[in-house]
Amino acid sequence: MAWAWSGRLSPRLSLARPGEMLPHYGVTWAPEHAGPYPKYAGDLAIESGDDYDSFYLVLKGTYQPPLGGFGAPFDAAVGHRIAQMTARNLIATIADSIETGFVAVEDAKLKSRAIVSSP
Repeated sequence: MAWAWSGRLSPRLSLARPGEMLPHYGVTWAPEHAGPYPKYAGDLAIESGDDYDSFYLVLKGTYQPPLGGFGAPFDAAVGHRIAQMTARNLIATIADSIETGFVAVEDAKLKSRAIVSSP
């Protein structure tokens, strides 16, 4: 059975430290069809790295285990690990997309410089 999820990113800017503006995005996702799947709400932040060549993606939030009180034992045993893996996969997918876009832009810059500098 394939899982279908609907999610939404809603941009909002918040100040993490006085004088520093870092982008934050509200994140929600839920299964598109009824079933024993959790709902998630949180915040995706972009935080500065140690230098200008890197940054961190930080996902913070909470999810509601499915099936109310009946889902709590499953979540304690296994569900929270699934949620952690799902969050890590989301961050990895976003990071890969950013990296791919960055590499494409840098390659285009190099190609355009080569065309301009060739005789």
